[in-house]
Amino acid sequence: MDKQYRDQFSQIWRDSCRRVYVKETITNLILDYWFWITKYETSIERKEEPTNQVYIKEKIDASMGKIRKLLKELYWRERLYVSGIGGTITRDDIHRARTFDFSRLISFSNNKCLCPFHNDTVPSMVYNHKRNTVRCFSCNKTWDTIDFVMEKEGLTFPQAVKRLI
Repeated sequence: MDKQYRDQFSQIWRDSCRRVYVKETITNLILDYWFWITKYETSIERKEEPTNQVYIKEKIDASMGKIRKLLKELYWRERLYVSGIGGTITRDDIHRARTFDFSRLISFSNNKCLCPFHNDTVPSMVYNHKRNTVRCFSCNKTWDTIDFVMEKEGLTFPQAVKRLI
């Protein structure tokens, strides 16, 4: 039992350190991004060579790509942290909930069904077996099992995970 708590604490500590690192990295990347934006504006004012402007634009795009990637990671790490990953649910619980068979939540005919979130007359929700997600082309939304249960039943993230496992 003691080893389990040590392992759980170790995992929480690593997640916490990673969150801090990601936040600091995002801050540095935003500073870098603004540096390149300022440099780009200056190059336009000075009417520098277009090749230099293209190089600067590539640096801006690269910085923004890194920022987006880290923001996505931070979003999921914060979501797991706020949800009580250390006490109420585990990563295995989340994995089991995400792989929960959608056909047990909603019935499909040829991988299509009526969307429960609006009045449908023609099936607009499509099931993707590979990713275990559904997409409604009328709502223009995609759900995994957890998001679907959260929205349909008005549950929080930990409640939806517990409901699915």
